[in-house]
Amino acid sequence: MFNTYDMSALGTYLKNLRKNLNYTQAEVAKRGKINIETLRRIENGKVTPKYETIETLSIVYREDLMSAFSFYRHSKRLFELYEEIDNLIISNKITDLQKVEAKLSDIKSAKMEMMLVNIDDLRQLELFIEGIKDYYSEDYYSSIEKLTEAIKVSYVDFKIDAPVFPRMNMFESRILLLLSLCLTQNNDHEQAIEIMKLVLKLWIDSENFSTSSVQLITKLYFNISYNYYNCEDDLNTIKYTDKGIKLCKERNSIYCLYLLYYRRGIAKFKIGNRGYINDLKVCYQLLSIMGRNDLVQQFKKITKEQHGI
Repeated sequence: MFNTYDMSALGTYLKNLRKNLNYTQAEVAKRGKINIETLRRIENGKVTPKYETIETLSIVYREDLMSAFSFYRHSKRLFELYEEIDNLIISNKITDLQKVEAKLSDIKSAKMEMMLVNIDDLRQLELFIEGIKDYYSEDYYSSIEKLTEAIKVSYVDFKIDAPVFPRMNMFESRILLLLSLCLTQNNDHEQAIEIMKLVLKLWIDSENFSTSSVQLITKLYFNISYNYYNCEDDLNTIKYTDKGIKLCKERNSIYCLYLLYYRRGIAKFKIGNRGYINDLKVCYQLLSIMGRNDLVQQFKKITKEQHGI
């Protein structure tokens, strides 16, 4: 799920409400049985609070905070559109992109809806969608330009070769993810890794493990390992495939799992680790279970031609 910039305003509102009641963060965390770091991140506008958390804070602060939460989220339809883009990144379906574009057009044509939308948010979203279209068209240079422009809506001094963020919300992290994928396609693997690690840290720290979040984090683990593989850094390739496989097992997800096993298997083969045999077998078994025997044969052919396995 994405954050909009309004999470910063909501965080400020909650912080002021707490201070007016003369509560410290530690006191609120203890009263509401909330992790103090989670509360700190909410007040700093870095995460979207869960509904359960809002309900808990409502009890602690003796005020119905659901209305405030709804207000600072702004347009419900725009917020839902952010969620659909999560699915778009996961599915890679161009038809889904067309649906998102159509819904964005509907929002722009609705006067009441536009009254609730932050114009900068909207511009950033439009640039992001344009960047996605260029990415699907394999025009990676144009996509990088659009995505860089999108980031500059909130970070005017952003530079790809120096991606430092004092703060980053979840929407901006999606833009950076796609930007890093474009850099991967342009063989700028070291820069792609640097950006992906920034995004990964934010997502892990957010403790948001919805189905889509798990899939996006898994996608990151795989792409980091893929970039390390292209840098001929087999140990880091194994390190990040290990993390991705562990996450999939913990969350009962098979998203990208066969790719993680395959990438780890090839990396193990390159360093002389006999465990590669089992990893490749698991990859092929997963594909068979998914009904993708065509990919099994394709993978076996590539593995034989490129690695002699």
